[in-house]
Parts: sequence; structure tokens; C-alpha cells
Amino acid sequence: MVTAEQAREVVDVALVETDQQWLSSFGVDASLSTQQAELMEINHTIKLGCAHLDPSYKDDERSEVVDAREQFLKFLNIKPAMLDDLRAQHPALIPLDNFIGSLRVMDEFQLDVAHVIKNRMWSIGYAPDTIRKHLVNLQTLGLDAARVVNANPAVISLSPESIREKYENMTNLGLDAVRVISYIPTTLSYAPESLCEKVENFQALGLDAITIIHKLPSALTLAPESVRQKVAFLDRSIKLLQWQGSALELIGQYPAILGFNLQKLAVLRRIASKYLSEASRSVPVNKVRSALFMPLEKYILELSEQEADERSAQPSLHELYNRANVHRLDAATRRERALSVTTAGSLGRLGIMYREYRAA
Repeated sequence: MVTAEQAREVVDVALVETDQQWLSSFGVDASLSTQQAELMEINHTIKLGCAHLDPSYKDDERSEVVDAREQFLKFLNIKPAMLDDLRAQHPALIPLDNFIGSLRVMDEFQLDVAHVIKNRMWSIGYAPDTIRKHLVNLQTLGLDAARVVNANPAVISLSPESIREKYENMTNLGLDAVRVISYIPTTLSYAPESLCEKVENFQALGLDAITIIHKLPSALTLAPESVRQKVAFLDRSIKLLQWQGSALELIGQYPAILGFNLQKLAVLRRIASKYLSEASRSVPVNKVRSALFMPLEKYILELSEQEADERSAQPSLHELYNRANVHRLDAATRRERALSVTTAGSLGRLGIMYREYRAA
């Protein structure tokens, strides 16, 4: 048993009513605070697990402390596989005063505590002051700490120096760092060199990198090779369709098209080349942009419902857009029906291409 002298060295971090919010995020019964017997039992476990092990502890005493730490983690519904991962780095797990103190700091900053811990289990080894320092650093930079860390729990493990380096690198590139990080918190996990490569790649292709990234921060998640492939595909498609615009104009108007995979772009090109009138070749870029907002399934459903002679009439882009926009099904139902009509053989080659896109 842990001796009285050792127990006196333990910091008491017994659970209190204000802990209920973060406890609930782990799925702990909200009625715990009213169940005094259960609360006393878990607080006894916590007190044992708070002990900071040193050579004065005998093997059986050390085992008692480690068992208490494990029991509390299981109380928080931490899965066995995650416990194994934690033991690989912290064989004796960690003192519960540090752990609970860190959880309270995260809760104070309105983090989704269970989500952060379950995605960055080994971060529970950080002292509360370290967690606070990391979160205050994000706020000092003008960032919403809760939004950033909840979306990208890895940020909790990045040092303030690393965060500032990445923030300053974005600023030096001409980016609105707060805007970019707020929309895409994963950018804080990129090395500065990687971010520079992505920006330079846009510029080398003749694109206005800063404007595109500010309109579509997720463009920074795209690999340079993927961007080059899509620009090349759009260039070829515009020549094939004899459209009067250019790939650079289209991307400048609608940067989100860079997030389309090549199969989706191929389906759109097939629709344009086979089903639309020649007059659609002179449609202004902003009108094409509007047409791209349309969920692809709406076009598939509209084309599948037209009779063969109606299809041969080849509507303008504006006409097809208006007809397709009538389909008001929810996204899941639209997808189910689009797959159904194309699997049944409707639309021939277009149907095959659509299914390949959905399977990608």
C-alpha cells in the first residue's frame, strides 16, 4: 500500500461539479456528481494515481499507483488500444494531477477535450502550464484556439516557436495567416518549405496564388502535382470544346474547381461536348462558374429523364442549368438515384464515367 508519508505528497485534484462538462465529452454519466459513493470511490482512485513515482516506492506500491492511473483512464472510456499506445511512451502512464489539470485547462479554452485526447493521446503527458502556454500563443496570434485545435488536434503538440514560424512564413508569402489557419487548421502541420512550394507552384502556372488561396484556403491542401494535372486537363478540355475562355480565367473565377477530381472534370466535359449546344461555347466565365455550383447528380438525373429526341436538341448551358435545378432531392437521395439510372444503362458512356467518378 502507498504509505501515509507518500500520500501526503500527492496533490489533491478530486473531481468537482465544474468538471462535468469535460467528463461528459468522454461519455461519463452526468449524474456522477449526485452519486456520492461512486464519486468518493473515483476520487480515491485519482488520489492514488496522482502520486509522482520515485525510488522510494516499492514494487507493490508502484503497481498500485499505475493501476489507479489505468483505472481512471478506463473510467474515461479510453480504449485498450489507445492505452497500449500511451504505455509505449509512458510505461507507468502519467500522474493524474497533471492529466486532470491539463483537461481542465483545455475545457477552460472550450476545446472538445475527449476529441483532442483521443486524437493526440500522448499529449496528456504535457503539464497544465504547457497546455495553457500553447493555447495562449494561438490567441496572441489572433486565432480562435478552440476552433484550430478542435479541427486539428495535432496543433496541441506544436511548440509556440514552431507555430510562430509557420504563421510568419504565411505572412511573408503575402497570405492572411489568420484567415488561412482559421479555415484550414491543418496548414499548421505543414513545414514552411512545403507551403512555399505550393504557393510557388500556383505562380509558376500563371495563377494568382494569393487571391486563389484567400478565396479557397483549402487550395493549400492540394499537392502541386495534382494542381498541375488539373490545370493541364482544363486547358485540353477548353481546346476540345472550342470554348472562348481560358483555364486560368475559369480557375480565377471559381478556384473550387481545383478541388474536383479528374473523373468529375471528365464527366462535366462529356456533358458539355455531347449534350450542350454550340452556343454554349461562348458563355462568359461567370456563367460557367454558376453552372459548376450545381451538384453533378442534378445534371445526371435531368439528362436521364429527357427523351432521346429532346437530348438531340442540345440545350444551352443556361437551359440545362435551369432544368437540372428543379431537382430538389437531398444529397444522399440524389446520389442513390443517379447511380441507379446510370447502372441501369441510362446515358451510356456518360453513365459509366459517372460511376467511375463515384468509385474513385
